[in-house]
Amino acid sequence: MNNMINYTKKNQNYVRKAFLIVVGIAFIYSILMVASAKENFQYVWSYSSDEDVLKTVSSEDGSVVFITNNYIRFLNNTGMLLWKEKAPEGIKDIDISVNGRYVGAVIVDSKWDTAKNTRVSYNSLYLFDNKGKFLWMNQVEGNSVSFSSDGEYIKVNSQIFDLKGRKTDSAPFSNKKLIDSADWKVEINGNRNIVYSAIVPIIEYPKEGTIEETTPTLRWSNFEGAIKYIIRIDGIEREIVGNSYTIDKPLNAGKHSLNVKAIYSDSKESRWGKEIVFTILPKNVENIIDTRIVFAGIMLSLILGAIFIRPYYKRAKLKREMAMTPTDWCPNCHKFTGGVTTCPHCGQKTLVETKYDTAKKVKKK
Repeated sequence: MNNMINYTKKNQNYVRKAFLIVVGIAFIYSILMVASAKENFQYVWSYSSDEDVLKTVSSEDGSVVFITNNYIRFLNNTGMLLWKEKAPEGIKDIDISVNGRYVGAVIVDSKWDTAKNTRVSYNSLYLFDNKGKFLWMNQVEGNSVSFSSDGEYIKVNSQIFDLKGRKTDSAPFSNKKLIDSADWKVEINGNRNIVYSAIVPIIEYPKEGTIEETTPTLRWSNFEGAIKYIIRIDGIEREIVGNSYTIDKPLNAGKHSLNVKAIYSDSKESRWGKEIVFTILPKNVENIIDTRIVFAGIMLSLILGAIFIRPYYKRAKLKREMAMTPTDWCPNCHKFTGGVTTCPHCGQKTLVETKYDTAKKVKKK
């Protein structure tokens, strides 16, 4: 009996040890599987410049801005040139805000100095939005420019400005990080070629913001070696072959989220990239707005016409009718009188009697 108890205890200990070993192996295996996710940068796109590229910077949405000797160029995360700005006298430095909404550049300007009788050069800080619209310019001392970590301030050396161009004393500059070192990187190849590589698929459409389509075609960058992709729409995942997918069931109006990762032939997969949040507008919103605007315009036209145009029109019409009215029409009620001197309708003198009275006055004189 004691031998049986000892055997049972030994057996239970063995089972427990075996169980712990199996669990440990599974845990280590799972860690290894997670760690084996592909972290290699994949080529996404390249852009060829007609001049030597001096500097490139990128934002958290993957937008890229770069400078040559005399141009600022802004590319979106698919490599499309959205705008460029010429600076004939040169560009010292460039930076883009973390959110990609603003571009700051130190540009060389000059003015005529009458005292010295010569042209004097100086540096100016220019601020543009991501559409290429010029916002403001301030003369500065220094060559290097940088945005704050929250993208709300811009600095040239020790001079700090807010997004309205007003000087300020302090701003959060210490915690700014390099954005392009996380999910993508931008390199200059051969002085004139900008090469954009990424660890995660870059979502090309939709962008963050609003769209009208309820069944949009989602697009992302194609990764070399990827056999399929997993997209996550509003938390629901599905496997897709290729780098595009058209929504089959219309999405409801409102906010939606999208994320993508790549699956490779060796069963490894990329990390999830930056989640995109976009909003679908209700179809009837614009129609309602348009109808209201048209209706308001019509009503305003009618009101203005009744107030200003109608009295003028009546006076003009009366003058025309008076000029064209024959003697058998009453100038007061504009009805046919039959040529009599007194209107049978309103009792007023007609043109016949008026002309007769005028003739008598002339004859007396």
